[in-house]
Amino acid sequence: MEISKILSSREEVTQALMTMLSALDKQFPAGVAQFSLGKTCAHYSTGIAEMEGLSRALWGLFPLMAGGADVPFSEKYINAIKLGTDPQSPSYWGESGPYDQRLVEMAAYGLGLALLQDTLTDRFSETELKNLHRWLNQITDAQMPDSNWNYFAIIVQLGFKRAGMPYDQAAIDRRFNMMEAYYLGGGWYSDGPGRPKDYYISHGIPFLWG
Repeated sequence: MEISKILSSREEVTQALMTMLSALDKQFPAGVAQFSLGKTCAHYSTGIAEMEGLSRALWGLFPLMAGGADVPFSEKYINAIKLGTDPQSPSYWGESGPYDQRLVEMAAYGLGLALLQDTLTDRFSETELKNLHRWLNQITDAQMPDSNWNYFAIIVQLGFKRAGMPYDQAAIDRRFNMMEAYYLGGGWYSDGPGRPKDYYISHGIPFLWG
């Protein structure tokens, strides 16, 4: 099927995602927890940039899986997640620090848990699931910018909740209250106190929960 310049159907979006994932697959050897897309890192290390590359693909992969698409790449990504969240693995993604880019990337995994629930968790052993939870749970009380980063912590906790994993309702409420303090009126939020309007919140994030 030829993909139009304007994606106007579910089928076209699915095909576009499959095309992108097929291209990424050529950069993604089996048995690793991240992959390189070139010299693209910003203020963080190459290793974190490669982990970011894998994580960003999950924003397409997980919805495809939730929609029932046959995604031949899924097993490779699931194995990468197991390796990346295993503190005993040489491929471990590591402990996050203050203002850490890995905190941003954790939201994709929260989305996967929320959308797929036991369809995803059943592919992990008990130990692997505990590793995943422990690694993601670093975001709960993490020091991060006073901005839309708060939503990433919310998405992780809601992922835990939807997947039947331990979650922190107080953390969800606290982060939502922080976000509400940014409300400017008319559906707009700022990206933190005194900052410009935030397009992530108004154009993207609400649709995850709509």
